[in-house]
Amino acid sequence: MTTYCCEGTETKVREFHRHLYIPAPSYHGAYTVKGWGNGIAWNVLGWEQIENEDTEWSGYTVHSGDLLCVMVGDDRIFVVPPENLTKLGPSEYCHSCGQVGCGCDADYE
Repeated sequence: MTTYCCEGTETKVREFHRHLYIPAPSYHGAYTVKGWGNGIAWNVLGWEQIENEDTEWSGYTVHSGDLLCVMVGDDRIFVVPPENLTKLGPSEYCHSCGQVGCGCDADYE
């Protein structure tokens, strides 16, 4: 009989985190984010909603004041204060890879 032991190994389990948001229609298009350099375009998912002490029994969440954003071409979610966003024009970034200044889809409209 073979036994498998995990002693001595450091297995880290990433806790699942559910991101709740409401749409932010005034933040359509792409942006750069302060602190991430000017070479990456970001899309805004919406306003972050967080749970409070009453959420468990009420089911309601509250507005955090921050936005949930993803890098163009990626799927990881980041929390960003709205004052850290700078609007990009449609021809200023690649709609496929998210690189600012990339011209591979220059005809995009």
